[in-house]
Amino acid sequence: MMEVPWMLGLVGNCRATTVVANGTANYNNTHVKAQAWGAMSTDACRNVKLTVTNCHIETVESGYGSYADGSSNTFSGTTFDVNDYGLIITGGSGHFTDGCVVNSGRFGVMSHQGSGKVTIDKGCVFNTKKAVLQVKSGTPTFIVDNSTLKSDSGIILQAMMNDDPNKNFGSGAGPVGGSRGSSPEGMPAGAGAGKAVTAIFRNMTLSGDIYTSMTSLNDVVVTFEKATITGAITTATAQHAVGPNGERLVMQDKTDLYYLIGEEIPTYSATDEKYGMKVSLDADSTWVVSKTSYLTSLSLAEGAVVGAPEGQRVTMTVNGAKKPITAGTYEGKIVLTATPGA
Repeated sequence: MMEVPWMLGLVGNCRATTVVANGTANYNNTHVKAQAWGAMSTDACRNVKLTVTNCHIETVESGYGSYADGSSNTFSGTTFDVNDYGLIITGGSGHFTDGCVVNSGRFGVMSHQGSGKVTIDKGCVFNTKKAVLQVKSGTPTFIVDNSTLKSDSGIILQAMMNDDPNKNFGSGAGPVGGSRGSSPEGMPAGAGAGKAVTAIFRNMTLSGDIYTSMTSLNDVVVTFEKATITGAITTATAQHAVGPNGERLVMQDKTDLYYLIGEEIPTYSATDEKYGMKVSLDADSTWVVSKTSYLTSLSLAEGAVVGAPEGQRVTMTVNGAKKPITAGTYEGKIVLTATPGA
């Protein structure tokens, strides 16, 4: 490739580093800076291992910090200052640990149609303008433990249909997808329709929303263990963002709308689709419902707390019938609403 596939929402014609095939690469105490495209890339992976320790990873115009194309990428004590994504995964795994800091002008981690696993633990901090965790028509697993996730947009996790406009790229899981096997810059075939996006948050406090507009494809299953969240957790419908003159994102040689990739405008609502949002809280977890939320499953351990912001109270209906919020498992069309009152 002479340049990055712009359907990733990027521009640029050079990766600073890349590990391929069966390669192993270790970077220690190093500053890696890319003008655009990407800093720490992997490609055509069979058994690639990339380890980055106590480094500074930077992009200055457009780009990602790292890419996991079926590889195992580990970051320890490393700072990312990037324009678009801290990490993109299309399978494989990413592990941020030992106080990593990710500062991103757009997203923290983007999972593009694959499965894969991302672990964020041991005091890591993500500061993003858009969603911290973004899923596009895939079934990744996120495990976040004792870390801080901050989003200027107020979105912690966003699950959406793949919006790749190139009909010859991707798995076909999204509304404008096609069919292609594993290729340079990832995009493996097969998104695992009917499986689930899994997100586990442990030993932490979150402020922000978790939503899915991907309800025709997969469930999103969110678990809290010794964790507190204030915000909405919900299904949604969504409209894709358009250009300044109402231009729709289409496959074309003119790529000036690349920045619309991954951008959608959600409306939190119930779903009539096959899949939805499933939430569980353990005995030491709390959910402060600050916005009306729509679920398809809610599981509360004895001692779990579902409340409302100060001066409000939360009510729950299941399939239209009001229910007390007590320990147990609820299935169906669940609506949690915070209203004024004690």
